[in-house]
Amino acid sequence: MSIPKITASDLTGLLSTPDSTVLAKFFATWCGPCRQFAPVLEKFAADHPEITCCELDIDDSDNTKLVTELEILTVPTVIIWRNGKISARTSGFLNMNSLTQLLNK
Repeated sequence: MSIPKITASDLTGLLSTPDSTVLAKFFATWCGPCRQFAPVLEKFAADHPEITCCELDIDDSDNTKLVTELEILTVPTVIIWRNGKISARTSGFLNMNSLTQLLNK
């Protein structure tokens, strides 16, 4: 399962969906750990279809304001929103167990 790459405006739309859980990975194409994390997130998304998973490229000019507002300083950074509010956040490579634990915070 390929994770959709979206922009900040797309994310705003996803976060406005009632009773939703959204997991966003902020990444850069030049980031080695981001590439290593990709198959983990793909498997996670396949195992959790009730969660909307997406990726945002920090170097995309459409995302600059959001990256600044969220103070994304390290990639990959994963943020989970529940009902439009941030419920969990972490940076760096995650394995499946760590990603599941983050979801359950």
